[in-house]
Amino acid sequence: MQAKVLIRQESIQDKKKTFELIKETFKHAEHTDGDEHNLVERLRESSCFIPELSLVAELGNEIIGHILFTQVKVGDTTQLALAPLTVAVKYQRQGIGGLLIQHGHKIAKSLGYEYSILLGYPSYYSRFGYVPAKIFGIKSPFDVPDEFLWRLTFRVNLQSLTQLWNTRKNFNSYSPSHPFQSRGRSLQIYLYMGSEMVLIKKRDNICYPFFNVGDGT
Repeated sequence: MQAKVLIRQESIQDKKKTFELIKETFKHAEHTDGDEHNLVERLRESSCFIPELSLVAELGNEIIGHILFTQVKVGDTTQLALAPLTVAVKYQRQGIGGLLIQHGHKIAKSLGYEYSILLGYPSYYSRFGYVPAKIFGIKSPFDVPDEFLWRLTFRVNLQSLTQLWNTRKNFNSYSPSHPFQSRGRSLQIYLYMGSEMVLIKKRDNICYPFFNVGDGT
């Protein structure tokens, strides 16, 4: 795509265009309940809505994409849920969704959130650093397979990682979908932090950051 796509916060004037974009786009989705446009309306009116994390992709004067992150309770913490992500059919497979996701991640991190969770396709969201949420003991309140529930870490909570590690007995070898690795008596975890992958190690039952491994995208 040669023209520059602008990612910005949704305005009040955008709401009608966004509503129609989501409604029309999900008519062509493989998996949909047909109510995504109304879901966004309900979330906007709820206490979990964060204006800074309702973003649109604009090309010229046309709204061609939208993403929404809202607050969600996970245990005793307040985190973020990504839903829905929308890109107009004729602009799909051109990187627009990725631009929305990455821009949203930057804002979420700046606002101090620890992580985001979502329900989505592993082959797509793993590109942006999401890993199976079940690794962290997170279960969906909905009846969906574990492989569709994903989590991305914005900042490391060493206390929660230490607690998680001390309650788990077995870890598989490192893979893109399973970031735990065991070497002798020490354990380590790879976490995506935006576009950076950070190595966390545990010694003496305490987790601490070790070094940046590199680009995680």
